[in-house]
Amino acid sequence: MQTALDTENAMKTKEYIRPMPATWFLHNRHLVIYAFRELTSFFVAGYAIFLMVVLASANQGRGRFGDFSRKVLQSQPSLILHLIVLAFVVFHSATSFNGMARVMVIRRGEERVSPVLIAELNYGLWLIVSLLVLMGAIIYK
Repeated sequence: MQTALDTENAMKTKEYIRPMPATWFLHNRHLVIYAFRELTSFFVAGYAIFLMVVLASANQGRGRFGDFSRKVLQSQPSLILHLIVLAFVVFHSATSFNGMARVMVIRRGEERVSPVLIAELNYGLWLIVSLLVLMGAIIYK
């Protein structure tokens, strides 16, 4: 016969928790890419904030923006930082487009549109918008 003490001891047993190292995701290439992609989100957000600072500076007048441009935008560290952020943003965008192609299900009639076609359309639109922005920057310089 089971006593109240035995029942109480049975309730105090611990659940087995498998030890998990902090680097558990480094063993899977897809998880490493996913973690790196999520890390690049901070650079994308940081650059968006930086662009708002640039716009605020441009709104303060031509003289102030000229000073800001010479001191901040045209400095060597700024150029290096822009290249690093560009690499992160391109990686973030590319992995977003590749992931979107797998997740988004578009059907044409009964058949599913190929994920490769969805990714190609995303990259094509990205290229067109980038060229339009570049043309606008060249024309209005």
